[in-house]
Amino acid sequence: MRTKTKVSLHLFIGTLLLSSFGVVSQLNVPPAAAAEDFRDVSEEYWASDSIQRLSEQNIVNGYKDDTYRPGENMNRGQTAAMLANAFDLEVDPSAEAPFDDLTEESYFTPAAAAIKKEGLIKGRENNTQFAPAMELSREQMATIMVRAFDLEEIEGSGAGITDLEEANESHRNNIEILAQYDITSTEDGSFRPLESVTRAQFAVFLERALAVDYSLEQGITGVEAVDSTTVDVTFNQSVNSAVPGDFSFDPALNVVGAEVTESSNAESIVRLTTEKLEKAKDYHLYYKNSLTSGKIAGEENAAAAPVVEDVMGEGLKEVTITFSQNAADQEIISNLNAYTLQDRNGNVIPIERGSVEGDVVRLILVEPRAEQESAELKISEAVVEKEEIYHIAFYDEAAE
Repeated sequence: MRTKTKVSLHLFIGTLLLSSFGVVSQLNVPPAAAAEDFRDVSEEYWASDSIQRLSEQNIVNGYKDDTYRPGENMNRGQTAAMLANAFDLEVDPSAEAPFDDLTEESYFTPAAAAIKKEGLIKGRENNTQFAPAMELSREQMATIMVRAFDLEEIEGSGAGITDLEEANESHRNNIEILAQYDITSTEDGSFRPLESVTRAQFAVFLERALAVDYSLEQGITGVEAVDSTTVDVTFNQSVNSAVPGDFSFDPALNVVGAEVTESSNAESIVRLTTEKLEKAKDYHLYYKNSLTSGKIAGEENAAAAPVVEDVMGEGLKEVTITFSQNAADQEIISNLNAYTLQDRNGNVIPIERGSVEGDVVRLILVEPRAEQESAELKISEAVVEKEEIYHIAFYDEAAE
């Protein structure tokens, strides 16, 4: 297997391509805001986020008029420049022309020389012609991606491509491999292999491939929402400890806990406790500030928020909260960060610990409160649909 410089890029739909190239350092950047670098890419544009992320890392650049031109078709020269950037290849401005149709003065010669040396793109006509202005078809893109990222066929995994017969036979297997890794995915299963790739589409494929590459490198094989506040991340290796700060999501989803629930040399599961997943949102997983190929669908996995049925003071040192469902099913319910208790002057009343018994959560206070003292309990949106406030009073049940 060819050795390549890895870049921890961010994933998912995006757009890119550049008309100039540079050197890219290791990418460790949290989720980016929508693209604003190019005046022809609005915040609502489907590839806006990816364009922004790649632009911030100098993987892609626009034109001198501050446009990106996402609908333009990619050519082979731009593809070479993009890959040289993405793989942090050494680009020699004085490189000799690696193909007969390039000269030392040709704009794409340095990038073409770098990617030829690395074996990312092969030349045409017995590897003698580069054809930098030739548009890149989607089937050609598939073969380039599979070769560049050393993607291997996943045995037993279906591809579901409905128009595979339209592709040239030499590209069909590579198209299927892209589908197996979800680098290409459409609702109707069509790939449209003979169409040219636009600058936006190529960015999508490249960023997804980079994310897959990073996930494989880190051993991440799966991400699954257990319920609306619990996410399991599966690794194909031993994981001894987990830190909440190593995990994040886009859109933002606060991770309040991380625990290794299973660990062996073959597989480990890290269970994350998060804020509540929102319906109609897809969340993309970042690991150590780099985008992975992991995604969870809030619409499919977000459980209905529990309903608070009763709140009361138990003695002078406890508060009990009764929910409409088994509280143990959602780990965030017993997390102390979800609750704030204040006295009548607005001072925080410290909570020592929490416990769960079926549908009841018990909050144990650090110090007992005074007889008949009133307090205000806030339950955050991490647990309920919207923040809820309850007024309670403490009574010494043991007093005569």
